[in-house]
Amino acid sequence: MDRTTLLLTSLLSLSLACGEEKSDDDDDDTVETDTDTDGDTDIGADDDTDDDTDDDTDDDTDDDTDDDTDDDTDDDTDAAGVGPDDAWAAMGCEQVGAAAEPLVLGASTAESNTAVIVAADVGTWSLVMPASGDGWFTLEIPAWMTVMHAFTEQGVEIEFIDADPFTEALINGACPDAGISDQRLAFHEWGAYTVRVAEGAPETVWFAIAKEE
Repeated sequence: MDRTTLLLTSLLSLSLACGEEKSDDDDDDTVETDTDTDGDTDIGADDDTDDDTDDDTDDDTDDDTDDDTDDDTDDDTDAAGVGPDDAWAAMGCEQVGAAAEPLVLGASTAESNTAVIVAADVGTWSLVMPASGDGWFTLEIPAWMTVMHAFTEQGVEIEFIDADPFTEALINGACPDAGISDQRLAFHEWGAYTVRVAEGAPETVWFAIAKEE
């Protein structure tokens, strides 16, 4: 082989070798670019999603808290209503210092007829609760369409079964600082009505009634 042919062969081999190295470098660059692109895209998407989720959660929590607080405040305000300052409410206030007749309540509905109150124009009783549970008594209504006010200590729950309550138990408007409630009820028929004094009341409960004319 002459020198010219040998020289051309060497140059061709060198050119092919350089081409392969350049191709390998391009592949490496492509891989790195893909890696960087994937990494940037994934990280950015995750961060944005997390931030949006956190913001939405915080906003929802704040809104719910505000709504609950407003609702609770409204309920408490309504529950502390004050009744009218009228002649009937004043009759209840006058009974606070009157002598109270003791009445031992029954421990069940079956025993309610052992403790009887006959509705008069005005009356005051000291209801003695049973050792545990609700207390029960019978209220005798002597006339049709009787409208009556029931007074007791604030916080004591008294249920007049089968009566028609015109109002809930409100703070007595004639003496709001006396600590007594005033509830107006209607009894559409004469007869015996069962009354429940809810468990949790004091051992003796002040109770008075005033019948409207």
